[in-house]
Amino acid sequence: MIILKKSISTMQMAEAWYLPDGAYEALYLLKDAGVKVVVVSNFDTRLRKLLKDLNVIELFHSLIISSEVGYEKPDPKIFEAALVEASVEAGKAVHVGDDLKADKQGANAIGIDCWLWGADVKTFSDIKNRLIHE
Repeated sequence: MIILKKSISTMQMAEAWYLPDGAYEALYLLKDAGVKVVVVSNFDTRLRKLLKDLNVIELFHSLIISSEVGYEKPDPKIFEAALVEASVEAGKAVHVGDDLKADKQGANAIGIDCWLWGADVKTFSDIKNRLIHE
């Protein structure tokens, strides 16, 4: 989850974005623990450069971007693409998102558990702890 810091007109510049506290550390520890973190996003292809500029792209197993795959959340196909990329069954995957329809209903439609940001998890440490300790 990347949070917008400045106006929409500056969205193409990495300086307009930042990672929430603890995000880098949690992503690093998840990768180190062997957890495959796949980004599933309705953003466009600028996301790759943005994640590279934020020095986090190497922490992700892969990126599934709607503008590249041709379908967007909540379409189950975008979640299926993530499962294929990670070689994981739906019942062993967790999706973290912030939208009830796009994220939770979309993921749940194919058997992926979904944790809603702000309700089920509130920090990246919450995510890390639940994934590594469950």
